[in-house]
Order: sequence, then structure tokens, then C-alpha cells
Amino acid sequence: MTIKNKLLRRTALATTFCATCLSSISASAHLQEFAWNENIDGTIDFFGSTYHGSQASALGSGLTINGTSFNYTSFTSIGDAAWTTFLNTQADGYQFIENFANVSGYGKFTLSLTNIASLGWVTGANPFTASVFSSGAEFVDINGNGTNYYNTLNYTAVAEPASLGLMGLGIAALGFIRRKKNS
Repeated sequence: MTIKNKLLRRTALATTFCATCLSSISASAHLQEFAWNENIDGTIDFFGSTYHGSQASALGSGLTINGTSFNYTSFTSIGDAAWTTFLNTQADGYQFIENFANVSGYGKFTLSLTNIASLGWVTGANPFTASVFSSGAEFVDINGNGTNYYNTLNYTAVAEPASLGLMGLGIAALGFIRRKKNS
């Protein structure tokens, strides 16, 4: 083996070693914040911002809230300034996790009225514990998955149509009884 070949071989080995080392040194904190927003129909949207996520990464990620896991069901690309504006003007609340890079998008899932009932949330302040889970690197929190974040969600329960119907029927019955009594 010539000196030139030995030098090329050693250079290739050193390059491979460096590339392997550098690729294994990856940040494990990619979720910037998670936020929530109560909808008119009583459901609640949860969002998780990331700086390099995608639809595929969102679907394997989400939040565990009070012990129940909810996967993101969609991913939307959004810039850092638009995300900050959303947090400051539209979100009902949010949990800061870290500020590592500019936000490139967010995952989202919606808690249905059934989900909300199963969590035991009622009108008023509802303290909750949330932790992040992710099958990839995109939505991992600052300490990896599993860190507990404590916050409070102020919830306004929406009356269901059946309840409103019963109330209306009761008022109509009272009116009918009063009318009959006056005749």
C-alpha cells in the first residue's frame, strides 16, 4: 500500500468518524411552546410549536394531559412572527418550554366535549399536568420526553342542546301553569 493510499484511507476514516460524531450530537429540544384555545362550541384546541416539524412528525407526537395522551392530528407551517402574534392575541393560554430557533410550524389536536368530560374539567379554573411525547425529534421537549408542565386552563362549559331544550320546556310549562291559574 502506497503512502498516498494510506493517507487517503486515514482521511476517509477520520471524516467518517467526525461525521458520525457530529450526527449523534443532536439537539433533543424542539418543542418551543404548547398553547390552548377554547372554541365557541366548548371544544379546546391544543397547539405545539416546533422549528422543524412536518405532518408526519406531528402525527406521532402530542401531549399527555392528566394521564391521557392526545396525538396531534394536523400540522400547519407558520413563521415565528405569526406564531408570536397568535400567542399574544388569540391563545387563551400557553406554556413556554424553550426558545431555541424560529418556529416553522405547529401541530394541533382538538379536545372534544367527551374528552373534556373524561378529564373532569368543569366551568372555572382547571389545573392540569401536561407532558410531551414524540416518536421523532421534532416535538421533543427541552429535557427529552416526559417532563411535567403544570398550568391552569380556565374553561367555560357550553350548555348542550338537550339541556337548553329541557330548560325551555320547563319555562313553557311554568308559563302554561301560570296562564291556567289566572283564567
